[in-house]
Amino acid sequence: MPPSSFERARSLDAGGGLGGSVSGLIAALFPPMLIVVLGLALQVLVDGRRTGVPRRGPLGALWSTSVLEPVWSEPNTALGGLALAAALLAVLHAAAITWQRCSSHASARRVAAEIKRRIHDQAFQLGSHDALGDERSLPEELFLDKTELVRQGIAARLRALPHAVILLVLLVGLALAVHPWLTLLVLALAALLWRTDAWWNERNGARARRHRERARLMDERLTETLNLAPLATGYAIAELPGGSFTEWLRQERAESYRADVIDAARSPWFWMMAIWSVAFAVLMIGLAKESSVSEATVLVVSLASAYFPLRRLAKLRSRHGAHEHAARDIFHYLDRNPTVRPMPDSKPLAPLRRELRVENVTLFDRMGKKVLDEVSITAPALSRIAVLAGDVRPPRALAGLFPRFYDPVAGRILFDDMDVRWGEVDSVRAQTMLVFRDSLCFTGTVLENLNCGKTPFTADRIHEAAKYCHAIDFILGLPDGFETTIGRQGARLEDSQAFRIALARAVVREPSLLVVEEPDAASSDSEQAAVDAALANAAQGRTLIIVPSRLATLRSADLVVLLHDGKVVAQGTHAELLQSSELYRHLNYVRFHPIPSGGG
Repeated sequence: MPPSSFERARSLDAGGGLGGSVSGLIAALFPPMLIVVLGLALQVLVDGRRTGVPRRGPLGALWSTSVLEPVWSEPNTALGGLALAAALLAVLHAAAITWQRCSSHASARRVAAEIKRRIHDQAFQLGSHDALGDERSLPEELFLDKTELVRQGIAARLRALPHAVILLVLLVGLALAVHPWLTLLVLALAALLWRTDAWWNERNGARARRHRERARLMDERLTETLNLAPLATGYAIAELPGGSFTEWLRQERAESYRADVIDAARSPWFWMMAIWSVAFAVLMIGLAKESSVSEATVLVVSLASAYFPLRRLAKLRSRHGAHEHAARDIFHYLDRNPTVRPMPDSKPLAPLRRELRVENVTLFDRMGKKVLDEVSITAPALSRIAVLAGDVRPPRALAGLFPRFYDPVAGRILFDDMDVRWGEVDSVRAQTMLVFRDSLCFTGTVLENLNCGKTPFTADRIHEAAKYCHAIDFILGLPDGFETTIGRQGARLEDSQAFRIALARAVVREPSLLVVEEPDAASSDSEQAAVDAALANAAQGRTLIIVPSRLATLRSADLVVLLHDGKVVAQGTHAELLQSSELYRHLNYVRFHPIPSGGG
């Protein structure tokens, strides 16, 4: 049988949590030893001061086998020694528990780090297949949420296993050694109590749910009468047909009350049965003539302490489903093969020179929803194409097709007469650069943002691209110029400045197709003029596809493509679409003519 996804995740730690297991095993030894010391101390207090150290019973036998029996024969000396032993055992137990928790967390952190590394590598291998305009991509969700769930599950498992199992066995074993039949009696009572409580919750929980469902239906009927108030008023109806409002209200109250009564009775009846069980167990222990006070104490404390490892194991079991589900999602992503594969006879893709064509392209997102539906666009090279839609997802999905971050399920994209699928992936991506609004700058220096840390562009070429995109002036005005750290954890730039850096990053690579998400209007006229000039320069000598944020961009476009529900519903110039498309006029009015604030 293949291992579960959670077990696969645990195996990513080469040590396998060995430190946590060893420390858990050691830590499990100390609570039973502390209970034995407690029993011996009680035995000295109760019996030793009158008759010397007792010899009967398991604790007496343990006492009499001590190599230091002559020393312990004095009650005061014995109590001092036992107190010292208890203090030492407590220190060792605390140290073992600390070691176990630290080892468990360290192992879980190593697994989480390895999972994050693999998700990172897989995301770079698969490309942005999941970044189709969603608020959060699948890799981000796995990286942040699912990995943390798996980490918590591994840490909890290493803290509970084998520590809780061994501790439970030792505590029950100690109780059995002290008094077998009384231990079995208490265990039987506990099992009966647990089973009775489970039966009670199952039976009465179902009854409570039925009553609450009936109350909810009554509530819906009562709410419906509120919506029918205009009808009743307009037709002078004193009471709507189908039943009395007062009767429905009475039924809703009665059903809700029955559910509340059932819920209220659960806890008191459980504790009543628990008290009965404890009282009966105490009575049986008291009637057992052969047991001493110290042995009875050891028996009770051992079995009471067994509740805590048992509860930890139950909690681990209840949460295992969520941890397994998170691990399964992670490995489902990590096991995914790239959707973009090189064709056997692929060739380098030449720069776009004559015509860009999108022919009947259909694309689904990872949830199976159609994002693009037979989209067709034809435009001459070197033109400026604006793609407008009410939803950001279709333009973004279309943009990701040009560099082959993913391939359409139907249709094709042609640079001149060559299908990009038949182009070598590296050459396709060299010809197409994307500038998205949510990935303008990353944490790093301006220079690292421009060359991405790997491509060895010369300083002159970098400076020329920054100048070309009207970024050189504000870059040189930064504290350390091109060596200034920017991005989320660096100097904060205006969106218009970050956009020009991202535009220069694309331009320096000299693509023949540039796909741009236009930033919102700049904070000043001079900043906006710099953005417009940078876009105008970037468009020279290459085809520009832009997702507009301003009306001026639509007016300057050679071709405007209007998408609605993933389909092309209109194409033409801005002026033509204003005349021919009602939807285009509506989007223009809503998007670019906001209602002014303030009273009229």
